[in-house]
Amino acid sequence: MINNWYAMTDQAIAERLGQQLDQYRKDGQIISQKDMAHELGISESTLRLALKGRGKFSVMIGIMRTLGILDQLDNLVPDRPASPLKMLEQGAHRPQRVRSKAPAEPDRPGNAPDNQELDW
Repeated sequence: MINNWYAMTDQAIAERLGQQLDQYRKDGQIISQKDMAHELGISESTLRLALKGRGKFSVMIGIMRTLGILDQLDNLVPDRPASPLKMLEQGAHRPQRVRSKAPAEPDRPGNAPDNQELDW
């Protein structure tokens, strides 16, 4: 299901996220609401409110941790790439060119193949 997040109210988004977490719990038969609430150290009614989108964000994070999907937070707010201008402002060093290796000297042993003449 594709959501138009911008067309939704903040409360509707919170409700949708709660529904998705509860569906994930049910589909995987990972843990009961009672056991999850106990593990989180909250009441079952507090858990039910969170799953309806009316709980604290910290409870939602706890739910994700219990379900083993905490790594999905990277998708929620991905890291922003560093701005090259910001890096310069912060005093970051400019990248240096890598110098190519000097050409091999033919008069040193092992630098030129034995069967090849050098044109100088």
